[in-house]
Amino acid sequence: MKRYLVVTCAAAVCAMAASATAGAAGGASDRGWEVALAHSHTHAAATATLKLVAGQSRAKGLTAVIEVDGKGDFEVAITGFRTQKQAAAARTQARAGFTAAAVERT
Repeated sequence: MKRYLVVTCAAAVCAMAASATAGAAGGASDRGWEVALAHSHTHAAATATLKLVAGQSRAKGLTAVIEVDGKGDFEVAITGFRTQKQAAAARTQARAGFTAAAVERT
């Protein structure tokens, strides 16, 4: 079961990043729009999710980050989308592995 999840998540992020390459903003700063992939109750769980997506995101000029949204709420997101349309297209593809993926303004 774990292997299937990893393959599904990696494939979803790879497809998601490919759709955003044309308008991706480089660097570690949030710019414009992001796709929130998942929320975790612990930093360790968020870090495990981040490791699944960081390499593919970076290869496409996007940044995978962990945001602390509150006590015990860690969000893994892909940042670097310049337009809401790019982020929405990426969210649609990301939902193959992250069913709760959502577009957010940064």
